[in-house]
Amino acid sequence: MQSQLNPSSQFKFLKTLIQTLVGALFFGLLSTVAYATDPLPLNEFEAGKASSASEVNENFKLLKDLAVSSANSINSITSGGTVPAPPNCFGANEALRWKDGAWICGTFGAAPGPLFAHYTFDTTDVGRDSVGTYTTFDHNDVTQTTTDVKVGTGALSSPGNGSGLRIAADIDFEPDTFTIAFWLKPNTLSNGPFILAHQGKSSGLRAYGVYARSDGKVFFVTTNVGTFETSVESSATISVGTWTHIAISYGPDANGDTRRTLYINGMSNNSNVVTSELEYSSPLPEKTYFGQHIEVNSRSFDGVLDDLRFYREVIPEADICAVAQLGDASIDCSGL
Repeated sequence: MQSQLNPSSQFKFLKTLIQTLVGALFFGLLSTVAYATDPLPLNEFEAGKASSASEVNENFKLLKDLAVSSANSINSITSGGTVPAPPNCFGANEALRWKDGAWICGTFGAAPGPLFAHYTFDTTDVGRDSVGTYTTFDHNDVTQTTTDVKVGTGALSSPGNGSGLRIAADIDFEPDTFTIAFWLKPNTLSNGPFILAHQGKSSGLRAYGVYARSDGKVFFVTTNVGTFETSVESSATISVGTWTHIAISYGPDANGDTRRTLYINGMSNNSNVVTSELEYSSPLPEKTYFGQHIEVNSRSFDGVLDDLRFYREVIPEADICAVAQLGDASIDCSGL
């Protein structure tokens, strides 16, 4: 005698089957689209490392439309609310993260390196860090420009009158190893402008910084324990009215020495070894200045700045070159 399921049991069976199939579909999609391998804090959900911006956005459309509740799903991150459409991350190998109720772009472990702060200047809030939560102390008289841009849709216009972007004091900006990269286009170099400076232990000293001389030479300066400011000087020069990509790195080299290196347009230009650690302020951290001299207003930067990036390590030269290519595809990184 053949047994038959009553309608109620049939419904329960079909419901269970559908839930199982949908769950399997979701977790398969999550593993191949979002590349999530371990449970992450809901507010720090890392949501994709794709080969292009369009692939990132399409992947998130799939996840958003699926809307299946799970420990690592978009649905649980937003507490079951409506998930907004993701933004267009402008660079290849960028990733999206849901943080504090909004999508943000960044690398988050995708090449090149652990980017921990990124000022794109693509919104009128020029002090907005699009990766972390690092705020600016103030940014009076520096404004967004959308007419003279190197990367993305906006850049920072700096008037050279003693104002600049001042990042609030944070211990994260006082690392033992770092890489910093940005684009600049000066209106003048006659004042020997400072482009980047982090206040050191004593008044007027920079723990690290970048300035240009009137002849176009660029200097990466540091103050190390037992020394006054010393520097690496570029052999190449920058020019008024021309965009140039600048990067600096500080940390161990292949021989285990602490090396500071200056890069021009994605290529290592000059470097040297230091024998003592950076001398930061103690016990409290100091501010970081972009486009502004710490004390001498007349040596602030007059021009346009773009795509300011802070990394927690010395990233490879090929990756620095790839970052530079985001603003100038003609830069050749093939030999690296």
